[in-house]
Amino acid sequence: MAYCEHCFPFPPRHFENWFNDLLELLFYPPFERITPSFFNSQFFEKAITDCFVLTGIVRKEKEFLLNEINPIAALFIQRGRARGIEFEALRGPFGYLTFFRMRIGGRSYEFDRLPGASANSLAADDKWHTKKALRTLGYPVATGRSFWWFQKRKAARYAATLEYPVVVKPRKGSLSQHLFIVKSASELLPALRGVNAYSPVFMVEKFVPDATLYRITIVDGKEMFVVKRLPAEVMGDGKSTLRALIRKIKFNQKNLDKTVLEEQGVGLDSLIAKGKKIFLQRKAILALGSKIEKVPIAEVHRDIVAMGRAIAKHFRLPLVGIDILLRDHARPLKGQTAAILELNTLPNILIHTFRKNGEAENEVADALVDFALARFGGGRSADGARGGQTNQR
Repeated sequence: MAYCEHCFPFPPRHFENWFNDLLELLFYPPFERITPSFFNSQFFEKAITDCFVLTGIVRKEKEFLLNEINPIAALFIQRGRARGIEFEALRGPFGYLTFFRMRIGGRSYEFDRLPGASANSLAADDKWHTKKALRTLGYPVATGRSFWWFQKRKAARYAATLEYPVVVKPRKGSLSQHLFIVKSASELLPALRGVNAYSPVFMVEKFVPDATLYRITIVDGKEMFVVKRLPAEVMGDGKSTLRALIRKIKFNQKNLDKTVLEEQGVGLDSLIAKGKKIFLQRKAILALGSKIEKVPIAEVHRDIVAMGRAIAKHFRLPLVGIDILLRDHARPLKGQTAAILELNTLPNILIHTFRKNGEAENEVADALVDFALARFGGGRSADGARGGQTNQR
């Protein structure tokens, strides 16, 4: 399998990213402005999939194993089946696709991994357009600008005006792939080359210190779910080495970011003082052992709740994940460190899975099932639904 340290732990798709980003930025926007409710990237994917189904290259399956399909879709389908929704998967020559069909009240509806996902994605999944829109709305964002791969000198001059450290990241990237925290001018050029290996467009932003990363997931513009996202960490006990502490939490040492350890002035054989926290990774993603803490919505300040709902409404997103840096979720936005980093129109709902009374629960998945039944079944159970018109097949 191909390897890239900046894509790790996921396989690199550099050429695919370049192709998709150029296609979306250069060709989709003009048509989207002409027919915004009809023309988007998902329209092409759906049209191509339908052609493959007609030719027999892709076949429909009602009986399929959840562990063989996309895990995000699998979670929603598992919850939906329990509520009486019937599902159909599409399988091609190389495995299952991410497109699925659900049947509610005698009618079929198609979705890509999750119902309500990827709507208006050309606007919301572009970090530069998102930043400008949020700034216009008066919400906090990190100071930054967008550049093309041939604008490295211009990007370097801009970075100098921000003062270091700065963040260099893909304009349309995700999962912290090819994201660089640049602490000096000497580190900037390697970071720019690294980000351009992933995408032809990138962002240079002012680094936001002393803040915690939160994910706010909003379903149907109303239901809101919040978690803290913390990189993998260990806590010193005053008598164990870092290596021993890592073994105790069963953290995979292949996922260890040694540069993060160097920044903290420790090594694997260092004795860690009692109460001292050591981060093992820079990326706060599940695949690298990140720590996810549930935040009860009652503890979130009303300003932040209102902001989340307003953003979902402004971008017309039935499902959206908002990544935001905050000093304290219980305080108002004004007067504290806060910066919205990006919007995700296909958020990873798996991060909202928690165990209660020994069983795994996921409130976001259940809210999505409620959304699907209300939108396509008039709020009734799947067996007695009236059906709807959106995306009707």
